[in-house]
Amino acid sequence: MGTSSQNRAGPRAHVTTAAVLRINAGSSSLTFSLWHLTGHGERQEALRGEIEKIGIAPRLAARTPAGDTLLDKTFGCGGAEQSRDPPI
Repeated sequence: MGTSSQNRAGPRAHVTTAAVLRINAGSSSLTFSLWHLTGHGERQEALRGEIEKIGIAPRLAARTPAGDTLLDKTFGCGGAEQSRDPPI
């Protein structure tokens, strides 16, 4: 038995992607951005967003580099104080 680089759908494509995830945490917020690295060593922003009001009424938002909304969700008020799960 040998190994093959082909399956029923044809040859497997080997794709390698490099990316950087930037995270910045504050006392009640977290911001993030995702960057793709090009073959020429340049960075290209893929998305950015934030989680704010952590522990109060958390809101998660993410946008494209052009500012188009990808996700905008507010969670129930009370935050961690209303959670029945242990903190850790």
